[in-house]
Amino acid sequence: MLPGDGTIPEEVLKNYLSRAVTHFEFADNMSNNSSHIEDDDRCVLNMGAKFIGRSLFMWGGESRLRNPDWLKEVKEKIDSIHRIDPEIILQGAIFEYISQDVDGTPIPDFVYRDFGLPVPDEQTFFSWKGIAGNNRELGGGVTDGVPYIGNLMCQMYIYYVACLYMDAGIEAIHFGQAEMISDRDTSHNITWQKLIMMIKKAAKTRARRHTLICDAHLPSFGMKVGDHLVFDFVSFPIIYMPVLDPPAYPSNPQKAGDLVEPQRVRIQPGYSNGIWNKCKGGITPSGWSCEVCPYMVEYDNGGISDHPNVGLLDDWMLYGYDCVSWFYMQPEWYRNEILVYSYEWLGKHDPNGFLQPLSRRGVTIPSSYWGTYYYANTKSENCPEGMGQEETIKKMWGN
Repeated sequence: MLPGDGTIPEEVLKNYLSRAVTHFEFADNMSNNSSHIEDDDRCVLNMGAKFIGRSLFMWGGESRLRNPDWLKEVKEKIDSIHRIDPEIILQGAIFEYISQDVDGTPIPDFVYRDFGLPVPDEQTFFSWKGIAGNNRELGGGVTDGVPYIGNLMCQMYIYYVACLYMDAGIEAIHFGQAEMISDRDTSHNITWQKLIMMIKKAAKTRARRHTLICDAHLPSFGMKVGDHLVFDFVSFPIIYMPVLDPPAYPSNPQKAGDLVEPQRVRIQPGYSNGIWNKCKGGITPSGWSCEVCPYMVEYDNGGISDHPNVGLLDDWMLYGYDCVSWFYMQPEWYRNEILVYSYEWLGKHDPNGFLQPLSRRGVTIPSSYWGTYYYANTKSENCPEGMGQEETIKKMWGN
């Protein structure tokens, strides 16, 4: 159980991370385009998941913040899940992306007050330029940008969204590529630390159980200020090494002859930029010390390379795909086997590392960009798109 005093004991945090899944828009039925939301909910609950990653987020479409119906529906969905299982934590995300759709969003008076600033006489508004600054495009043109933590408006925006999420029942927030938001400048670690502590202070009155779990995707393997860690844990893509020479591991000779040969992988510490055995230690925001900060590896998105289905060493794309899409394309038995292999490898080699299996996430394949989703559900009439990992994850967790 969460203690309700704004802190997260080490054992409680690790227990939640050990039962985490990624399920895009789980809390957001209004944005969720799944045709079988009821079965998706059933799947998550049946698996025994306790930490639902990426359940609420925006990648553009920030005008939703001005829509009270959206926030009302999110809260109703979260409340409905907590009536079934009050221990579940739903995670929101504030990513390294902002669009001009944010323009015109009012800055509430409480944001000024919490930042110790005078409340303006006239209404003020968030703006894309004020949050991202100039010349911080993300690749889509002038309407796309990376928030810049050095801008006060960016700090105020992140704080505002975090507060709205907590008001809706969110109890964990992923802050995306926080180091990208810092413009790779470590002098901004102090800014991040102050902002996270502000958000955690707000959690004591806003969050459902008065505690908020904060993480980020950190290529430095831990953001620190002195001996203090800024985030409660680190999220990072799972980095597999392609196995290009047979015999490959893992294998399933009883079934392989009946199915398409999988694109085989294994975990290899030291390979590429994998997080294995690299996380920094320090004093956590909850006050306990660790030699290695807890971390969670996820199946991440990233697009398609110019060499799909070609396995190369030291290529951040796995057989030319992001990890979600690679996983999606494998035979069902291999998807199940690689999950168990990865889960057991972490349990044996690193007690501070945790696997975050997929429940729902967008897939990038040549015929579709963000038009296809992976679902862990058992395939049925209620979910014809199910990929069949639901029971494997449930059994893997001992449920």
